[in-house]
Amino acid sequence: MPSKKTSASKIKKIGLIFLAIVVGLAIIGFGVVVYSGLFTKVEIVEKQVGPWVMVYQEHQGSYSKVGPTMDQVYQELQDIEVEPKLGIGLYYDNPDQVTESALRSEVGSVVESVDLDKINNADLSSATKIKMIAAQPALVAEFPIKTPLSYIIGPMVVYKQLNQAWAEKGYDQSEYAIELYDMPNKKTLYIMPIPVGQAANQDQAGSDEQAESVDPSNTPALEPTVAPQHDWSSYQVPHSQLMFKHPQDWEREVVSPNQNFVSVYLKKDDLSQEPIVIYQEEMPANYSINIVVQQNKKKLTAKEHYLAGFTESARDQAAAELTEVTLAGLKGVKYQEGAAPASGKATVVLLADQDHFYRFTYSAMATQATHTKFLPVFEQLLETVKFAE
Repeated sequence: MPSKKTSASKIKKIGLIFLAIVVGLAIIGFGVVVYSGLFTKVEIVEKQVGPWVMVYQEHQGSYSKVGPTMDQVYQELQDIEVEPKLGIGLYYDNPDQVTESALRSEVGSVVESVDLDKINNADLSSATKIKMIAAQPALVAEFPIKTPLSYIIGPMVVYKQLNQAWAEKGYDQSEYAIELYDMPNKKTLYIMPIPVGQAANQDQAGSDEQAESVDPSNTPALEPTVAPQHDWSSYQVPHSQLMFKHPQDWEREVVSPNQNFVSVYLKKDDLSQEPIVIYQEEMPANYSINIVVQQNKKKLTAKEHYLAGFTESARDQAAAELTEVTLAGLKGVKYQEGAAPASGKATVVLLADQDHFYRFTYSAMATQATHTKFLPVFEQLLETVKFAE
């Protein structure tokens, strides 16, 4: 029978071994956490991001539990042979200010325009939606994805620094934060979109005081010469009965023409104005009118289609800001939306029939004083809209 001294010695030795194992595991665990990015130095830059086409589902609840929803969207896309390379999440609420169960997000995948035909023809679940996220200026930080822990550590490291940079610049609250999961390059982009008119290079006018010093009534650029409509070029959108006229000096470009989706851009550089500065580069003030024809697979009205892009809690406010219109015999809605980098909000008219949506958008990259210079052209273009027999 071993002595009490021998037993105590063995117990002590076992205790030391156990302690060594615990310490070793703790060191290894801490090393994994460090490797996953705990002390990563984050560089925050202000730059343009987007545009993206996003296929997504809404999620309410903890942001840490969006994974299954994102996986469901990804699986639906794979089932129709669409292979997205970027995951995306739009996060609307601050977890420090909103209870976990009420946190709102939209998560899914970024898809390429070449895949829109497949997506529009697919029988996706009713919860799966499509939206366009416009190009816009933002504060952006990159964080490497080294281990699964990087997805947990990233927000803790990045948002503290992003919020500090945001406060230093004095920007108004952003509508949402974007997280872009770039698996091919093993990194996450944390993106805070800057409200329209506030980005450092978004408007030559700069500060509010400078903008207030501009008297629009004394700005010749606000009084464009609009050619009579009978001098305009007539145009019929490919794969559509939609027809309209536009000024001959506006450049026309057609993007992704097919039976289910086609986008027509009308563009004009205005050399009569001083150049504007966007992201430290000079360029002419420029204006665009975008006409999109898209399949109305679910037979929605224009209002229903527009409001489907909002979370349930935000729909009442969005509906209150709409103006109902009738154009070329079709009912629709008129509204404004951010279209950054811009000098003001874009003006949008959305129409619908049983088979298609027709979206007309006016936007500009100019100054606040000249943003609406060619809005009369847009309004006159709408007057020419008709449908071929």
